[in-house]
Amino acid sequence: MTQKSLTLLSIVSILALAACGDDDTTGTTTGTTTGTTTGTTTGTTTGTTTSTTTGTTTGTTTGTTTGTTTSTTTGTTTSTTTQPDNLLADGGFEDYDVDKKGAALLSTDWFVYPADNPAYAIILTDTELYNSTDLFEAPAGDAGLKSYGPWWGWPAELSIYQEWEAPTAGDIFTFSGSSYHHAEDPFTAIHTYGQLAIKFFDESWNLIQHETSDRIDLNTATNTWVNLSVTATVPTGVAIMQASITQWQCDPVEGADDSGNCWDGNGAAYWDQLSFVAN
Repeated sequence: MTQKSLTLLSIVSILALAACGDDDTTGTTTGTTTGTTTGTTTGTTTGTTTSTTTGTTTGTTTGTTTGTTTSTTTGTTTSTTTQPDNLLADGGFEDYDVDKKGAALLSTDWFVYPADNPAYAIILTDTELYNSTDLFEAPAGDAGLKSYGPWWGWPAELSIYQEWEAPTAGDIFTFSGSSYHHAEDPFTAIHTYGQLAIKFFDESWNLIQHETSDRIDLNTATNTWVNLSVTATVPTGVAIMQASITQWQCDPVEGADDSGNCWDGNGAAYWDQLSFVAN
């Protein structure tokens, strides 16, 4: 081998060793690796590397990942609200009794004062209304209560009520319900009306306190159920507490004739969905 050949071989060897450096590689490598690779890779690669690896690769990768993770949770939340107990028995007038002729009667859960006042009745859905061909439609269930004036000529207060003994002073109660009057049997005078009331009596039946709701009267829209409500705080010295549906005909406080000649107090009220609750 000549000196010139040895020199050429040395230059090629040096170039090959330079291409095998273990630090930084710049360029493009294309190839396929099949088998198992085990080891640690450290360094910087600049360029494009395309390769296909088939087998198992085991190694160590060291680095830091910085980023933001955003997640959204969609679901349903269910909550339960506890309603206070209705202290009334048969507040919807559904537990009515039936007489021998099949007529619906007010249940014995309710009391009437004065007891001989006949100006009330249980009315069932699809019953024809007084002075009309329209049919009664209860807002809940299939029954309601009708109250009206007794037409005695004298001032008359009808009270249909339930009562409780010895309520605790300071306790608060609310009496509420639905009422309406019909266009063909409406209230026609300011002294005749219906309302809800909470009454407090002492042991001798002296009235201590009397709280009332708004009225259903000649100023109330007809053929529309309206909500009435009254809230009262129990005063001291109470022996009896009443929740009362009240119908006044010829109330003298409102200017009615109290001489026995009051005949202009027309109108009937209908009642349903009554409740009496402790607040």
